Amino acid sequence: MSWIVGPLDLPVRAAQPFAWLTSLDSAEAESLMARAALTPADYADFAGRADAASRLARRRLVKGLIAGLADLHPDAVVIGRSTLGAPLVMSPDGWHVSLSARWPRLAVAVARQPVGVDLERVDQDPPPDDAFTPAERERIAGQPRLALALWTAKEAHAKRTGRARLYEARDIATRAEGGDLFARCRDHASRCLTIRDGDVVATLAVRQTDLD
Repeated sequence: MSWIVGPLDLPVRAAQPFAWLTSLDSAEAESLMARAALTPADYADFAGRADAASRLARRRLVKGLIAGLADLHPDAVVIGRSTLGAPLVMSPDGWHVSLSARWPRLAVAVARQPVGVDLERVDQDPPPDDAFTPAERERIAGQPRLALALWTAKEAHAKRTGRARLYEARDIATRAEGGDLFARCRDHASRCLTIRDGDVVATLAVRQTDLD
């Protein structure tokens, strides 16, 4: 798995999970959005949302990105939602996507297996203490940046399982081993890759056994 920061070379293929960190107002993002049209179903998905315009822009970007990776016309890409509200690539088959945004920054993870991604600003309020296990609280004492990295790992892991709304952060434990970061809950384990770029921290999570 890997992170791509900045310009994206669309000939890249998702043989391994990757996440792209960009800005919605970047030339690359605007180019992808320009390729894809929105359907009535897309508009209905975000109807009534205060941030509908931003969410619709992200939907167009994802459609353009999946189309480029799968070598399809963007009209052939259909994005819906799972029963728990997670974004779901309904067409073409076999693609998975996860998104996280803090305007204007955007992280998009794409793979041929479930993935999760989370993006947070470094100047935001710190995560609450009860989001961490006792062992984690010892590790992050006096280290707010590490606390934020572990928080994004927990969030990315929860998204990767497709059940993010059902988990509390304290139910997910993180551990570092051999330079790698892992996140685990009762039923799932993820390997995580965290980066910091300017004013944001972001983590990509994949199923642990996918890369072992």
